[in-house]
Amino acid sequence: MVTRIWGVSTAAVGAVALVAPQQVATLVGGRGTAPDARLVRILGARQLAQGAAVLIHPAPALVAAGCGIDVVHGASMVLAARIWPAHRTAALISATAAGTVAVTGVLILLGRWR
Repeated sequence: MVTRIWGVSTAAVGAVALVAPQQVATLVGGRGTAPDARLVRILGARQLAQGAAVLIHPAPALVAAGCGIDVVHGASMVLAARIWPAHRTAALISATAAGTVAVTGVLILLGRWR
C-alpha cells in the first residue's frame, strides 16, 4: 500500500510539472533565474512515468530503479547549482526533492514503512 502511495505522490508531482511547467519554474526559481519551462516539463514527464510505473506494478525492482534515478538526478542538480549560480535555488530545490523521494523509496524497500 505504501509503495503505491509513493508511486501516486511521485506521479502527481510529475503531472503538475508537466501540465504547469512555467508556474513550477517560477515557483522554484525563487529570487534567482527560473529554469526553462521545457526542462521542467521533461523532468515532470520523467517523474510521471516513474510514479505511474510503480503505481501499476509496485515491485521492489522498480522502486530501487526509481531511487537510483533520483539519486543521480539529485547529484546532477547539486553540480548544476555550482556551475550555474543563477539557477542555484531551483537546482537545490530539485536536488532536495529528488533526495527525499530516494530516501523514502529506500525506507520502503527496507520495510520501515508498510
